[in-house]
Amino acid sequence: EFIEEVQDRYPDFKVYPDVIEYVTNCKSNTERIKKIDSIFENGINSKYFDNIIKTKLYTYQKEGILKALKAGRVLIADEMGLGKTIQAIAATEVLANHFNVKNVFIIAPTSLKYQWKTEIEKFCGREVCVIEGLIHKRTEQYKSGAFYKILTYGVVRNDIDYINNSNPDLIILDEAQRIKNWKTQTAQSVKKLFSEFTMVLTGTPLENRV
Repeated sequence: EFIEEVQDRYPDFKVYPDVIEYVTNCKSNTERIKKIDSIFENGINSKYFDNIIKTKLYTYQKEGILKALKAGRVLIADEMGLGKTIQAIAATEVLANHFNVKNVFIIAPTSLKYQWKTEIEKFCGREVCVIEGLIHKRTEQYKSGAFYKILTYGVVRNDIDYINNSNPDLIILDEAQRIKNWKTQTAQSVKKLFSEFTMVLTGTPLENRV
């Protein structure tokens, strides 16, 4: 409305799409943070944490979940074994319950895709589909109504259009150090993915120059 008012007063005033997108995102972020604060009135001491998923959450995990929810696009870089997966699943549950997130893509190494499936079924019971096999099989899997779809970095390279056409609400990148070299084909493919929310998980220490 503000931009429209300015344009009415000054016909030569131009606003480029990236500016509109930035302003829209800022407004959306402000509204989301306000809603998160109302849901978690007492911060990490809020009772809401008791029933998000089927396990007890530690204080640092609650802090990570709140950070992820307020940021919308976040890097969770806790050390290995501290429950980054649990934080991601718990944050996703809140997004599903309060922000209309219905279509979540998890990108993980081949060795971890079924571990993700097991953890999801254990902690929240959501339907999971592992995207794998030949292209005709994967094409059908993308059409499944599963809340979570799990695929590998290799599949992303081949299926970028299928993924974006599926309109993911949230993308979770696990072991994200695999794309630290932006020049690789895998990293370039990941950069082309679109979603409103993103969680990037890695337990690999960050370099000072990053």
